Amino acid sequence: MQDNDTTCILIPAASLVSDSWKYIDLLLRSMEDGDFLGKIEVNIAFDGCSEEFIDKVYDKFPWVRFDKRLINLGRPRNYCGNVNMGLRILHGLENKSVIVINQGTVLPR
Repeated sequence: MQDNDTTCILIPAASLVSDSWKYIDLLLRSMEDGDFLGKIEVNIAFDGCSEEFIDKVYDKFPWVRFDKRLINLGRPRNYCGNVNMGLRILHGLENKSVIVINQGTVLPR
């Protein structure tokens, strides 16, 4: 990896499942509890999520990077389409190395 590259995390999220908030909340709290903040940029690709769901994430976790290009309020893509959109933006346009983490993941301390 070159010195000018930035590594970031991409979390593909959809609020179509009833437990979506629980999962994203657990993941982001595990990042707060770990040693991640300030060391790696966290991005969420929202797919078919309500504006209330998105606002709730940014209100509770203001350290998550806001990028309107990663928000799809229209017809939901599938999981792969959401990941690919995020990768095109973060890696393709911004030249960042990207780690994809599923919204149901909880990171160890």
